[in-house]
Amino acid sequence: MISTFKETIASIRDKNYAKLIIAKSPKQVVWYWSKYLILVSVIFLVISVFSLTHYLPQLPKFINDYFPDGVLSSRDNLLSTTINQPYKKGDTEFVFIMNLEGSASDLDAYAAGVLVLKDQLVFKTNPDQIQTQKFDKVPNFSISKNDLSSYVSKNNLKLWLIGCGILVALSLVGALVNWTFRLVVNASAALLFWISAKYLMKKQINFIDTFKIILYANVLPLLLSFFLSSPPNPIFDFLNLGLFIFLSLRWIRNLPDTVVAVPVQTEVSHPKRKSVKH
Repeated sequence: MISTFKETIASIRDKNYAKLIIAKSPKQVVWYWSKYLILVSVIFLVISVFSLTHYLPQLPKFINDYFPDGVLSSRDNLLSTTINQPYKKGDTEFVFIMNLEGSASDLDAYAAGVLVLKDQLVFKTNPDQIQTQKFDKVPNFSISKNDLSSYVSKNNLKLWLIGCGILVALSLVGALVNWTFRLVVNASAALLFWISAKYLMKKQINFIDTFKIILYANVLPLLLSFFLSSPPNPIFDFLNLGLFIFLSLRWIRNLPDTVVAVPVQTEVSHPKRKSVKH
């Protein structure tokens, strides 16, 4: 990755770097861009595993301090409990509610939250987006706060391994989805820049070469969005967008009006002359 970092720095400094980008094959450019996505995914995974390792041993104490006294049971995919209801924890921004006889409208007064009903979970991520998950395959069980705390304490390593497995699986799926989504978005952006370069800047450049330039221009905003993503700030989003547009236009504008691919030289074999005996 060190050579990749050096190449990124060199590309940012050189306004004529597009000529070197175009000389690369599409496979090389996609792999160069993909390495940064892989790096970001690995960093996220490592941070998640460290967080799991730090907080999992504290989970029994959290259960004892914050979980209500009572028993939660499931039979035939329906929950029942001896816990006083409705049970609420949170504030107007995010709330957890257990109200088995309630309805999705219990979340109306909150910006986001989780609601436990007798037959389903209700997730509210924003005022306009509510999702439900039915209890279709929930096994029969009965558990109290003490049972749950004791189970977590005795099976800490097992839960850690399961949690790590889930994090790895989610990271792989998330990375693949993110890679595909970003590739499509960059291809769409490349189409717009190609039209602008061809008809407004009068550059004789093809779409594939434009796409390669766009992928290179996307690397620095990608890294900045990772380091500046918390807390979310629209100013940083506009900053990244502006940086992406600046790098793309800077490289395309400094291309010659006619972009000529460098031909690959091949050796020409000459037939051997036959020696003639006198």
